[in-house]
Amino acid sequence: MIDDLTQAVLLVVLMELPGLRCPEAYISWLLRIVANVCCKQARRSTCLQTAASRLAQESLAEADARFVEVDPEEAAVRAEIQAHLRIAVAALPARYRTAVVMRAVQGHSFDEIGETLGCPRELARLWYFRARRRLQRLCVADEVLAPVPAT
Repeated sequence: MIDDLTQAVLLVVLMELPGLRCPEAYISWLLRIVANVCCKQARRSTCLQTAASRLAQESLAEADARFVEVDPEEAAVRAEIQAHLRIAVAALPARYRTAVVMRAVQGHSFDEIGETLGCPRELARLWYFRARRRLQRLCVADEVLAPVPAT
């Protein structure tokens, strides 16, 4: 993860360097970029941990749900959300769709995705993250996929 964070910092520095107005402030400017990148990663990690624990709880609940009656309304909403998600994934370009399905659904590594798509690991990783970003935008834009507040 340190390598990824370092690379992210370097990319931000290279992109924003022409906008640096006062070269004397370079060190504090650089430290602010490092802090921002690290805070963003910490937020992502927290979200991922929350999502992972929620998935684990849902899988346990699904195992228990086999013995409990399923609410028809909830099943209909879940089916509708899955249908909209399939449509959103189908709307992605082929390379993004392949990357996101191989990584998120099938659990392949970026090396395996790169081999399948005939590209370097880094490019496969970039396509995966771009695909996720597009899916997030598509899902938020669609009212059905927008998160419903818990009651």
